[in-house]
Amino acid sequence: QYQKEWIINLGAYGIIMLELVLSSFELNLPENKGKTKGYYTVEHLREKFNCIDNYARFSDFKLYVIEKSIKEIHKNTPIRISYEVHKIGRFVNGVAFSYIDTSIKNVKDKTKNNDKPQEKNPFANFKMSQKQLSLFASKIKKASGQDVEEIIAELSNVHLQSKHINFLKVLDYVPSDWYSDDEIGSHPTAEQIARAKADEKAQAKAEKEQKQRQLKQDFEKLVNNAELFVKSNLKRVRKTGIQQMYFKENNYVGIVKTWEHDLLNENTRKHFTMIDEILAM
Repeated sequence: QYQKEWIINLGAYGIIMLELVLSSFELNLPENKGKTKGYYTVEHLREKFNCIDNYARFSDFKLYVIEKSIKEIHKNTPIRISYEVHKIGRFVNGVAFSYIDTSIKNVKDKTKNNDKPQEKNPFANFKMSQKQLSLFASKIKKASGQDVEEIIAELSNVHLQSKHINFLKVLDYVPSDWYSDDEIGSHPTAEQIARAKADEKAQAKAEKEQKQRQLKQDFEKLVNNAELFVKSNLKRVRKTGIQQMYFKENNYVGIVKTWEHDLLNENTRKHFTMIDEILAM
């Protein structure tokens, strides 16, 4: 219940700061020892706090946005945040945040009795209904600005949902269903998703390069049949300038070369006639 009060008592900046800190990292990981750090660029922070055009000086942004939001969080929650400004020379390029949840007791205190059975983590592999996904994704979007569909995809994947767990706790979400082992097996890992995106990007690049090579080959064939091509597109020959000069000299190749930019573009070359017929020759 007290977690609901966090949101109620925080202002807009406080809510955004809390979500930025809690949703980006996981507490209680042994390697973190209860303390976690996260780095954000200044541009990213300005965008999240909707201050792209406000507080042009970083000192003002730090005072009226960063420090103000942290004070609100310290006053109304057990989360304690500190930060470190990162610079390149005299230019501030980012901020690294650290936080501690003072409501979490020392791990050693929790595990004094090693014989006591460990309770299952209810947030391990939790499964949301479609209604829950839409509801909580919308709430997370308000604080983070992240795309709703992207949030839903992350909440629906056991390998990605951990980034939202702490904020879901703030929103008082309690899991009531979990993915089966068979379902988990179909969830791609972050590495698999990254590889798939990289492969898709590489394939798109290769296809684009192939199309460009084909367009250049087509252009060369049009140059080789310049007279027929120009006479089929007389309405595109300008009445003045270099194209008209080439036309009077019967320099059809010169005219086609002035059209090169348009002929190497799939969209603009559609406005020329006789292309398909010449390429089929």
